[in-house]
Amino acid sequence: NFTEEQFLSQIWKESKGDKTVVSPKGAMGIAQFKPATFKELKDQGFLPETAKITDNASSILAQRRYMDQLYEGKITNSKNISSAPTKEERQARSFAAYNWGPTNFDTFWTTLTDKEKEVGWRTWYNKTNPETEKYVLWMMDKDKYKADYSTPFKRGNITTSIWNDVNYGYEQWKAANPTYRY
Repeated sequence: NFTEEQFLSQIWKESKGDKTVVSPKGAMGIAQFKPATFKELKDQGFLPETAKITDNASSILAQRRYMDQLYEGKITNSKNISSAPTKEERQARSFAAYNWGPTNFDTFWTTLTDKEKEVGWRTWYNKTNPETEKYVLWMMDKDKYKADYSTPFKRGNITTSIWNDVNYGYEQWKAANPTYRY
């Protein structure tokens, strides 16, 4: 349902490939799972009992299985993702649900008009919260992300941009061909 490029982009956006990163909300590992979600994946048989959240291979396996479950609409009882008319739209909805949480995405989805839903992700993504908006755009259209977020600003003695903050080092990391096997 997703390409290797998309999975690597997601890992980079989540943690820049650093398994020691812990989010303010307690998400851990290179794919940034909350411990309760990771445990649910183990309990449902999607991960071996020996899988550890900070192990890169375990985190990658969890990421791929969780994304597939989102894509198929099996995480929540709603059809907000699986009813998408195209693969691209399903992917965008899956990425939004991964970043924001499936329940939050489902709640957000009910606030959209039928027209906003029909037009697709390029209409609704910028109505999400700012983090999810950038997340979906990074995953679905890096050229537009770069165009929208390349405005330079000063951070201390350094001039940067939101694009640079996210993209810096990505191509080199990706070229190193980080592959993980469980």
